[in-house]
Amino acid sequence: MGKTIKFPREGRKKAAAAEPPTPPRYPPVYDERSICELPALNAELWDYLGEISLPRRGACRYCGQVREGLSENLYLRSDLDEAATCMCGCAEARAYVSRKRGEEERVIRRKSALELAEDTVDMLFGEDAPGRGALPMNADVRRYILDAAMLVYDGRMRSANITVIPGVKVKITKSTKDVLYIERSDSASWKEEVNG
Repeated sequence: MGKTIKFPREGRKKAAAAEPPTPPRYPPVYDERSICELPALNAELWDYLGEISLPRRGACRYCGQVREGLSENLYLRSDLDEAATCMCGCAEARAYVSRKRGEEERVIRRKSALELAEDTVDMLFGEDAPGRGALPMNADVRRYILDAAMLVYDGRMRSANITVIPGVKVKITKSTKDVLYIERSDSASWKEEVNG
């Protein structure tokens, strides 16, 4: 037969004292006379919900290891799992973090390259061009040159040679160290016919 375990009376009192508080009644039952009690009941309900601490647990998406005590700013399960994956030490999670970090760095480098390319195109073809002895180009032409430069930077094109107007050419190339080169060449030659 089974054994019967008896708890001492003091233990029962301690167990009863450790029980969580009972939640307020929801939805509240009311009639027209008790409608003024609703704000107080709602305030009591929100106070009760504020006392509940949600578990901050997430699981690694590769090995399933559970991490606790994650950031208080994360609420969605996907965010908690993402944080747990980034903290996990398994090989797949480390590779994922490395890929993610590399992608973030690539985005930052591309943004920096875009800003530098825009400054260079404005310097070579914008309002500063006449100071260098060259004709300025309008904003649409500069935008097309910048778009071509970013296509070369992203590796979608090996290089670009653009004839803007007769006598003005642009050559865009990229080195193996991800350095983008934008070169403007002006060749002015005039030919006149003299009948004599």
